[in-house]
Amino acid sequence: MRNFFEEQKKNTEKFLNEQGKSREEIEKRRDAQIEDMKRMISMFTKTVSGTKTRGMTGEFLLKEALKESIKVGLIKTNLRTESGEVEFA
Repeated sequence: MRNFFEEQKKNTEKFLNEQGKSREEIEKRRDAQIEDMKRMISMFTKTVSGTKTRGMTGEFLLKEALKESIKVGLIKTNLRTESGEVEFA
């Protein structure tokens, strides 16, 4: 009985030590993913913060949203008028 309990104790301690290592690895991976996400959000914010870039990004997103209407000719892009060019008409 005594040997059995000693063996169980060793196995339990080993299991708990392995669990701790696994948790540390999971936390490190999670922290790395969070840092990557923060960096991507920061880069995106910097990209979109400029007026010209923000306008170009907005036009791209609008073209994507309206691509079917543009395809069938319901909406015209970059239409030239007497007073200048209109991005969406």
